[in-house]
Amino acid sequence: MRRLLLFAILSSIFSLTLYAQVKWPAVKYRYAKAYLYNLDGSLAGNHKIIKDGALDTTVTDTGKFLHKEHLDVLKKLFTENLYILSNGLSNCYIPHHAIVYYDDKNKPIASLSVCFMCQAVRFYYPVRKDKPLKLNQYTEKSAIAQLERIKQIFLELGYPVFNDAESYKNYQKNK
Repeated sequence: MRRLLLFAILSSIFSLTLYAQVKWPAVKYRYAKAYLYNLDGSLAGNHKIIKDGALDTTVTDTGKFLHKEHLDVLKKLFTENLYILSNGLSNCYIPHHAIVYYDDKNKPIASLSVCFMCQAVRFYYPVRKDKPLKLNQYTEKSAIAQLERIKQIFLELGYPVFNDAESYKNYQKNK
């Protein structure tokens, strides 16, 4: 009985420690879904996938649930400093991919959008703030590796990732 109690206490401490390390999203969620949106690139300056509590009208489908393995990768990734990736490695920022976190009432409570062309991620609800880092060979390499992990999730879910805006427009036309 004591072993069981000790195990329960240690498990709780370990769980709380892991939860405390996760920087984003710092809210409890029930599930997360990935989406493809903004294929025509029309969301200039207003890239959020959630607007007034609903998905943007450019979303292409009902989304795909992230598996536990995907969520585990993101939890680990989101404990790292994503400052360089959040600021992007170039300036285009025309996101076509997003992840939305939902609560028990199926309400969106956190989201992020990704532009694989300029290699940047934006965090919304709540906004993520990382300690500023200087761009150098090491931080650039780290940001690219972080983005590759996110890209792999979208590819595993069956969403395309293209290198240019025209390819997203063509994909939309052929869909």
